[in-house]
Amino acid sequence: MKTYNVGIVGFGFMGKAHTYAYKAIPFFYGRLPIDVKLKAVCTLPKEAAQKAAEDFGFETWTTDVKEFFENDLDIVHVCSPNDTHKEVILEALKRNIHVYCEKPLTDKYEDAMEILEALKGKNVVNRIGFHSRFYPCAIRAKEIIDSGRIGNPIGFHIRYYTMNRLEGTASPNALATGAIIDLGCHLTDMARYLMGDFDSLFADVKYLNENTQKSAEDAFFAIVKMKNGAEGVIEASKIAYGANNEYIVEIYCEKGALKFDIENLDWLLFYDANDRPGPYGGDRGYKKIECFNRYPERCFPSPRHSPGWLGGHLHSIYSFLKAIGENQTAAPSLEDGAYIQNVLDKLAKSAKEKRWITV
Repeated sequence: MKTYNVGIVGFGFMGKAHTYAYKAIPFFYGRLPIDVKLKAVCTLPKEAAQKAAEDFGFETWTTDVKEFFENDLDIVHVCSPNDTHKEVILEALKRNIHVYCEKPLTDKYEDAMEILEALKGKNVVNRIGFHSRFYPCAIRAKEIIDSGRIGNPIGFHIRYYTMNRLEGTASPNALATGAIIDLGCHLTDMARYLMGDFDSLFADVKYLNENTQKSAEDAFFAIVKMKNGAEGVIEASKIAYGANNEYIVEIYCEKGALKFDIENLDWLLFYDANDRPGPYGGDRGYKKIECFNRYPERCFPSPRHSPGWLGGHLHSIYSFLKAIGENQTAAPSLEDGAYIQNVLDKLAKSAKEKRWITV
C-alpha cells in the first residue's frame, strides 16, 4: 500500500493545528484514511523549523521552500502567511502534489485566478481550509435547509466578533490582516455553503484608529443578496470587547429558522413552523438538536462529547485524506476558495466606492 509523504509549509498556529490532525485522527476515527509519513516541515526561523521536526516527528526540516519540495512529497499543507500561498500552491501543482491550503486562498483575486489556471487538467485532490463547514451543527443545518422541510431561506445574519486587535492576542499575521480577508472568508463561505451563490452586496468598514493602515480594517458590515432570493447581513469585528471567538449563524426560512454558535457548537437551534401551535405555546418553539460529536465516522471519545474547535479541522483534513485515497474531489476546493476570494474583493471594493456591487 502506498505511503503518502506529507509536507507542511508554515508552522505557526495553523501549521500546528494541521499537524495535530495527523496525530489525532487515529484516536478519533480509528485510523488515517491513507498511510502517511510526516516527511518535511518548512518554516522560519531555523530554530523553529528544527524544533517542529524534533517535537512532532517530521523526517526533515528546512527554511527554504525550494529545498522543501525536493523531498518527494505527495501532499502539501499551505499554512504560511497569505501572501506566500500562491508561490507554494503553484509549485505543488506543477509537481502534481495534492494541496490543502489554509484560508484565504491568497491575498488578492488576481493570484486566485492564476491558481485556477494552473489547476486546469491537473488530477490532484485540493482543498481550501474552510473548516467551519465541518462542525456537526453546520452540517445538520445544511441537511435541514436542503431537505425543504422549512422552505427556502428568506433572511440571515452571520457575524464573527473577536477582541484580538484590542488585546494583541492573535498571531502577527492575523493582527496585521483586515477583518474582510481574515474573518470574512469564514462568513462568506458559510453563507454560500448554506444558501448558494452571491448576487450582490453593499459593504462598509470601520477603523478604530484612523491612522491604521487602510488595508487592515478593524471591522466590516455588509448587506448581502443571494441568488436564491435570501437577503441578510454579514459582519465581522476584531474590536469587540468580551468576544473571544464569537461566530453566530442565523438563517430565517419560509417555515422555520436555524441558529448555531461556533463558540458553543454542540447545539443547533431549530424552529419548525410546521409544529402544532396552541394554548401555552403548543409544540412550537426552538428545539435544541444535540449535535455534539455525532459524526457518523467518529468512534472516540463518544457522541456525547464536544468535538471542540479543533474538531472542524480534524474532520476537514480527515475527509481530504479520504478523498485522496478514493481519488475523489474534495469540496470546498481551491476553486471554491477562488470564488470566495472574489466575494472578499467585492466587499472591499464596495466599502471603498460606497455602492452596491454585483458578484
